[in-house]
Formats: sequence, C-alpha cells, structure tokens
Amino acid sequence: MGLETENPLEFLNQAKQALLDQRALSESLREAREQEESATRALESARKELSERKERTLKNRSEEIKKTYERQIEQIDGALKKARSQRERAKNLGVKGRIASETEPVNEENQELWRRFKAVLRKDKAPFFCGTKLYYMLFQPSGFSEFLGLFFAFLLFFLLIPIAVYLLLPERRTLYLIAVYLLDILIFGGLYVLISNQTKGKHGEAIREGRGFLNEMRKNRKRIRNIARGIRSDSSEEPYHLEDYDSEIGKAEQEREQTIREMQSAQDTFEKVTKNIITGEMDSAAQAELDQLSDQLAESSRRRSELEKKEKLGEQELSLRYEQLLGKPHMKEEEIDRLYELIQSGEASSLIDAVTKLEGKG
Repeated sequence: MGLETENPLEFLNQAKQALLDQRALSESLREAREQEESATRALESARKELSERKERTLKNRSEEIKKTYERQIEQIDGALKKARSQRERAKNLGVKGRIASETEPVNEENQELWRRFKAVLRKDKAPFFCGTKLYYMLFQPSGFSEFLGLFFAFLLFFLLIPIAVYLLLPERRTLYLIAVYLLDILIFGGLYVLISNQTKGKHGEAIREGRGFLNEMRKNRKRIRNIARGIRSDSSEEPYHLEDYDSEIGKAEQEREQTIREMQSAQDTFEKVTKNIITGEMDSAAQAELDQLSDQLAESSRRRSELEKKEKLGEQELSLRYEQLLGKPHMKEEEIDRLYELIQSGEASSLIDAVTKLEGKG
C-alpha cells in the first residue's frame, strides 16, 4: 500500500510541495528564457554595431583616399586651365602682332592716301566738310555701303521727318500733309542741290580725285580684312612660338593621367587588400566581446534547456503520482488544503473519500 492510503495527510503535503516546486521551476524557466532573449539581443546588437562600424569605417577610408586624389587632380586642373589660358592669350597676341606686321604696309599706304586726299582738297580750297566720308556718301557715293547709306538718308529726310512733323500737328489734314512734304522738299531738297552745286561746281575735279583716293583706301581696308581673316584661319601655330606653353600643358596632362591611374590603383588596393586588413583588425578587436556574449547566450540556452527538461519531468511526475488520484481540478494549493482539512477533521476517512466529498460539495 502506498503513502496515499497509509498517511494521506503526508501525501497531500508532498503534493502541495510538488506544486510549489513546479511553480518555482516554471518561474526559473521564465527568467531563463528572458535571459536567453536578452543575451540573443545583446549578441545581435553587438554584431550589428560591428557591421555598421566596419561599413562606416571602410566608407570613410575609401572617401578619404578619393578626396586626397581629387584634391590633387583639382590642383592640376587649375594649373592646366591657367596654362591653356596663357597659351591662348599668347596666341591671340601673336595673331594680333602678325596681323599688325603683315598689314603695316597697307596701313601706311592708306595713311599716305589720306594725306594726299586732304592735300588735294586743301589745295583746291574746298570747304572742310568736303573732306568727310559723310559728304562723299551723300554727294559722291561709290560702292554698295555708301549707296545704301544714301538711301537711308533720303528715307530719313524725305519720309520719316515729314511724317513725324505731320503727326506732331494739332490738326491733321491731307492738305497739311502735302504742305509739309512740299516744305520738306523745298528745305532739304533745296539745301541738297545748293550744296551739290556749290561744291561740285567749283571743286568738282578735286572731289572726283578725292573719290579715287577714298576708293583706293576702301580697297586697302578690304585687303587688310582679308589678310587678318587668313591669319586667323591659319591652322599653323608655328609663327607664335608656343612650344613652352605646349610643353607645360603636356606635362600637366601627363601628371593628371598619372594621378588618375594612382587613384585607381589606390582604390583597387583598398578594395582587394586594405579593406580585408581593416575588417580583420576590427573583427579581432571585437572578438573578445562577441565571444563573451556568445558564451553568455550559450549558457543561457543551456540553462533554459535544462529547466525545460526539469519542468517536463516535473509535470510528468505531478500527473503520474498526484493528478491520477486527486484529479486535475484539485491540483491546486487551495484544493489540496480543503482535502487536507476534510481528512484531518474526520469528515473523510480516506483520500478518495475526501475527493468524493469535495466534488460532492462542489
């Protein structure tokens, strides 16, 4: 016979203690699981922090390498830009000098023609305005540009001015418009004819001779423009002696290419070698902490596993030894206390009797 029949009160005490022990075990298991979760989070956080730190460090080192070489390239580009600008300036000065040199005889010829032009008019005692280009455009035109200028002058004096005067009148009538045009023709036309007769009539030969000088000067100016255009379009730069500038530019371009190659090489070395070294050093520095956290996690997992096994065994023992006799509804401390009171007070003669009476009361 077992303890449940020989000493049911002791059996109930043991059942109650088993419940208390099982509850304490469950609480220890809950704490062990929390510790395991905390250790897992701590390890994951440390690994994540290490990964982010490595990524950040590698990115910063890579950018530092890139910025170092970019600063060098920027300095070289500045020097290269300056050298090219100086070369272009030297070429422009050379072109201007060449144009001045090659057109100097023609310019001197024009100066001589202009002197002779003035001398002819001065000798003939022609009015001063006869020696102006405006006079020749209005009274002795030659060439497309002067005829075009004469056309616009006639438009101004015999179209625009009359219309402007007419529009300014307080009252506008066709008769007034006709009167304005007649007055305009009389004033400007008469003045034009008067000047033409006075100058060409008395100084016609000198004016015609001056026209010849001006035409020769115009031809010379065209020659000068053609010479300048030919010089500017000449692809040969040999006359300007730009070798020193080309040498300086060539050295700067080579230095730039070399710096770019060095930057690429440094970046390749960083990716293939330096990155692994940095990563390895950071891993080594953090390994002790990670090992400690891993050990804490392993210990927490081991303790949790042991407690889970004990809890399972405890539940099995409660079921086999106590629950079969007391029933699952009575596997509570307050229920066991009530069974204990029934037996101790004599109301129940045995454990089974107490369970039956307790269920009957329920």
